[in-house]
Amino acid sequence: IASVFTDQFLYASQVLETAGKRQRRIDLAQQNVQLTQLDHEILRRQIEFRVRMAYWNAAGAQRVLELLHENQLNLKQVTAYHELQLREGAIAEADVLRVRLEGDRAAVSLENAAREAEAARIALLREMGRDSFPEIRFADPLDSFPDPPPVNMDSALNARADLRQAR
Repeated sequence: IASVFTDQFLYASQVLETAGKRQRRIDLAQQNVQLTQLDHEILRRQIEFRVRMAYWNAAGAQRVLELLHENQLNLKQVTAYHELQLREGAIAEADVLRVRLEGDRAAVSLENAAREAEAARIALLREMGRDSFPEIRFADPLDSFPDPPPVNMDSALNARADLRQAR
């Protein structure tokens, strides 16, 4: 026996929005997408800046190390010359001691500069996302650089993502 008394219901609904709420939600979502893109650009520029600064710090530390090494070699020659002069009786022993002391100071400065250059190289590789620290060679010389070109302030301010985000 089949039952003849079955209830069947059909429900339908239509969402009615008034006062342009849907369009405002779309506009808000688009603004959120733009802010997220600006956040991404800001983060990319910050990483780029940190790597650039770490590179020039490491390159500068390496150049200081090279200059101190040259200085150390020159001081060794001066020390040898003064010791030769002492053996011939041309100068006092106190002068030779001063030169040796200056050579020892330069040696300590050289060791400190070597440690600083190594730390700067490791900091550069870490900023680049490396977890191993191989030897690197800096390609850009630290000689004099040309003057920077003039900058249009309006275009410079519009190029910065953090200022666009703040607006």
